Amino acid sequence: QVPLQRTTKRNSIDQCYTQLSTAVTTSIDSFAAQQTKLPVEVVIVENYHFIYTFLLKNKIESLDKYRSFCHKRYKDSLEEYVKAYLTLPLERINVFFCGVQNKLDSGVRVTEIGFDPEFSKQKLKALIGEYSVKELKKGVEAVMKKIEKHFSKDKNLFMVACLTVQAELIKQVEGHEKLMKNCYPGAGLNFNFTVAQIHGIFDKKSPKQ
Repeated sequence: QVPLQRTTKRNSIDQCYTQLSTAVTTSIDSFAAQQTKLPVEVVIVENYHFIYTFLLKNKIESLDKYRSFCHKRYKDSLEEYVKAYLTLPLERINVFFCGVQNKLDSGVRVTEIGFDPEFSKQKLKALIGEYSVKELKKGVEAVMKKIEKHFSKDKNLFMVACLTVQAELIKQVEGHEKLMKNCYPGAGLNFNFTVAQIHGIFDKKSPKQ
């Protein structure tokens, strides 16, 4: 009878945990939707990151799935936040290559892209000339100031956001370089900065542990 009582008590506790986690999720999403001072993604990131960290330290078996859920929500929202604010450093280049990709997705051949006046080699060359290392640095600084303002209460989250921005920016640049190589072969077009220089900019601007 004692083992049965323990099992019943355990099940009751687990049920309470489940109900509590559901209530917490509802409260966070409701609060985030009503937020006016911060982006919705920031509120979600901060709250789900806190819960995930807490559950990681306090092993509660019945909340393992909820811990994974919190981790996914925080990661997904951080990614959405970064993409929303990462247009600044290379905004016009991003717009240009987004247009190129849309053309390719619509069936235009890579060999035909450069013949479109909107995506000509000359236009791309002029656009690349606008983005020196100095301009890129200014753009990164602008983004990081926004991030610092939004995550001023949590240094660890600020650092995670900065690293996510860095990884996403490099991903963007490498994607653009691939399109440039495929659509403008032999044109001698290259950005005025390298991935190594991007790392250098972030190394100088990112907070130290």
